[in-house]
Amino acid sequence: MIDVSKTKVYRTKRKALQMIEEKHLEQYNILWDYCHAIRTKNPTSYVQMKVERYHPQLLTAFQRLFISFAAQMRGFLPGCRPFIGLDGCFLKGCYGGQLLSAVGRDGNNQMFPVAMAVVKAETKETWNWFMRNLLQAIDCHDYKTGLVDTFEVMMPGADHRYCLRHMYSNFREKHKRQDLKDLMWKAASCYTVHEFETHMEAIKKVSVGAYNWLLTNHPSMWSRSHFSTRSKCDMFCNNPSESWNKYILEVREKPIITVLEMIRRRLMNRFQVRKQEMEKWEGPLCPKIQEKFDRVKEDARHCEVIYAGDGIYEIKYKGQTTVVNLGARTCMSRKWEVTGIPCSHAVAAILRASMNLEDFVDECYHKVTNSMAYAPMIYPIGDSTNWAASGCEPVGPPPYRKAPGRPKKARKKGQDETPTGNAVNRKNNTVRCKNCKNLGHNTRLCKSAPVIEEVREGSRGKGGRPLINRGGRPPINRGGGNGGDATRRGRGGGTGRNVRGRGRGGRGEGMGRGVRGRERAGSARGRGRGSTGEGNDRGDTEAVDDRNNNFCFF
Repeated sequence: MIDVSKTKVYRTKRKALQMIEEKHLEQYNILWDYCHAIRTKNPTSYVQMKVERYHPQLLTAFQRLFISFAAQMRGFLPGCRPFIGLDGCFLKGCYGGQLLSAVGRDGNNQMFPVAMAVVKAETKETWNWFMRNLLQAIDCHDYKTGLVDTFEVMMPGADHRYCLRHMYSNFREKHKRQDLKDLMWKAASCYTVHEFETHMEAIKKVSVGAYNWLLTNHPSMWSRSHFSTRSKCDMFCNNPSESWNKYILEVREKPIITVLEMIRRRLMNRFQVRKQEMEKWEGPLCPKIQEKFDRVKEDARHCEVIYAGDGIYEIKYKGQTTVVNLGARTCMSRKWEVTGIPCSHAVAAILRASMNLEDFVDECYHKVTNSMAYAPMIYPIGDSTNWAASGCEPVGPPPYRKAPGRPKKARKKGQDETPTGNAVNRKNNTVRCKNCKNLGHNTRLCKSAPVIEEVREGSRGKGGRPLINRGGRPPINRGGGNGGDATRRGRGGGTGRNVRGRGRGGRGEGMGRGVRGRERAGSARGRGRGSTGEGNDRGDTEAVDDRNNNFCFF
């Protein structure tokens, strides 16, 4: 065992924190060199950094940094669907900040990181700056995705979707009923306007307030029934961005260049692994799409197909009738148009027409298209000692005010989220009062009289708690003491018969009789001493309180 004083521990901790802060500061100073190294090793990569000088005698302070590697830009446009999820996550280093990200979705329904940026905070200004650089990076000024305020400024009329999970978190603040939650998700999951209106009417019958709250957001932002068919994506939750945040979780407390370099290495390896997987895969469709398509073909076997002419078919399935037009590639269920993958009705019609099923799947899901997304390569940058000098002035860290209290490493979970790991959650626990033994409150809020329980002397359960005497019989104290033939007067506390000797009695002075030895004579405060006459034999003594025969005194 090492004996270390608290002062030495505090000094050691302070020195360790100082070393960590110096490491962060050093990496801010060489940010310009890092940007120059990215452009040198990965030509045509888009890198933009903004700094600000707060005082003429101080270094320029870091503000924002946007990075999109050339491989990401060249892979996204030809190989991914025109859909991007935007999100931000906190950095946990000495100077804080947030990491904004743009994440697409490839033909195999996996995330495809497009760009990232380090900013001080997630605001409308920083998102405008991020989107402006993103559009310049991918050279696609009519792209249709982003944040509401950003689109109103930069891309009027563009399509936008809310993440339904975050939308429900706001909805739940005023409408907590489980049936409303179920109806809301049903309204978001359906593909036809008729189904959407049916579920909304059910919500209106339960709560008019919930119905009006949902309609404040246009259904095209959160319901599949109103989604555009251009993106070929039916997602209403920002799962790619959430997957990306988890993908980089363990690097977010590192210094800024270490964070960016660890992400670059992961992306470099990810591109190569996905490329090799596509080269080994045999089949026209991507693996996950093929698996999903096989399940659809199984359902199509139960459809009844009636040919009407001109490529139009009437399909009966599970008691419902729908119409499929193979020439226009449409189905009344709208699932084919929204996702780009033929639904079970369309598959049944295609099989009836003896046509190739894969030809009716959108091109974005084909192996050839997905291979184009990962064909480019992200090149290594090397160690900072080998970077060429940019010739720019060193950059200082952003202004940062430390928040009071211990720095928090994990975000606060929402009320509708399930705790992870071994986290303690009081949400579903029932509190029992130790005073009145009732449920629903604790001792501090208890207004009832205390409940007294019988305790068996000398018996203790788990944790040292006394066991309860259920029989109602007065317990007996059988302790050791020196027996004698004679007694004499001594000081003792308590009322009634006390065991003479050292013992605890009641309040005040009293007279006692007893035998020599150490015995506890009461449960209240006080002391008593006694002496003996003759005798050295050990024997058992019995102590009884005349006031209450249901408790024993040790």
